[in-house]
Amino acid sequence: MKQKLIQSQKDTVLNHTGSGKPSFKKFHQSIKGKKDEMKIVYSIDDLLHDSEKGGAKVWARFIRNCLKFYDIRLKKYKTTKRNQELKINHVNNEHQNTMGVVIAAFSKIQHLELSSSISEDSNLFAFCMISHDKE
Repeated sequence: MKQKLIQSQKDTVLNHTGSGKPSFKKFHQSIKGKKDEMKIVYSIDDLLHDSEKGGAKVWARFIRNCLKFYDIRLKKYKTTKRNQELKINHVNNEHQNTMGVVIAAFSKIQHLELSSSISEDSNLFAFCMISHDKE
């Protein structure tokens, strides 16, 4: 499975360098300055950190050059990406918590029959029914 992933990452590199030996210079020139430059480098991360160094001398040289040039930026990219994912998860959790409170509040109001206008409101009725079904 890992070998298949490494091979697909080698194919990604060769798509940017052309067939033959994987040239770091060609690779770098083809992705340099592109909006998704680090995304492309990130897509070959397993290859760059392969313990067998790509299984060949030419790949080992490519990997060394890539790591020398991209390693610090790759670490920053990973950290930024991880932080963005954490923020998104936090926002989603906050949203779910808020929705839970809203649904519980409307359900309680409907249950206590304190306000007939809430249960008659077609927009709120769905929330009340969802909450009521889960009790």
